[in-house]
Amino acid sequence: MNLTPTLLIWHRFGKEHGEGEFRVNPPEVVAQHLQNRATLFRGSTTPDDWRWFQVDDTLIVERPAPDDVIFGPDTRIFYLLDQGISILEDIRYPRTDRWRWYIHLADYAFNPDLDCWVMQDLFVDVFVTPDERTNQVLDLDDLALALDLSLITPAKTSEILRRTETLIWQIARGEFPFEAV
Repeated sequence: MNLTPTLLIWHRFGKEHGEGEFRVNPPEVVAQHLQNRATLFRGSTTPDDWRWFQVDDTLIVERPAPDDVIFGPDTRIFYLLDQGISILEDIRYPRTDRWRWYIHLADYAFNPDLDCWVMQDLFVDVFVTPDERTNQVLDLDDLALALDLSLITPAKTSEILRRTETLIWQIARGEFPFEAV
């Protein structure tokens, strides 16, 4: 397997100004936020500590720094580019003590100006238990607020809800974890 170092930055859409309330930010604020994130990662990561590796056109894998309080030595993040999800395995986060998997719905795009992948978080998350059959959907209130603020369109909201429903049914049918994971 050929793993190619790459960079992937998370974009918390509507929170480019900080982790406070969601709001619509001007395009220049969004662009500067993404540029700052790309620059920060490149400036703080040595080649020996590189975390992101592109497996193929559909998968990027990240091995987060194990000294982070929510990541342990076994934590991996799988970015399934074609399925529009990121899957965090073995996360150690206070809200996740009975959950093994933490899934974010996301859109991915390669940004040639930043020379990196950008993962746009789509607000909705799903926790999955170690038996890989039980799940809990989170942050539907964030999705509703994003719609209310016009961060996303009604059509995009419908798409996110459909994708959430599909994911939940895949988990219920025992199709999770996916082959790429």
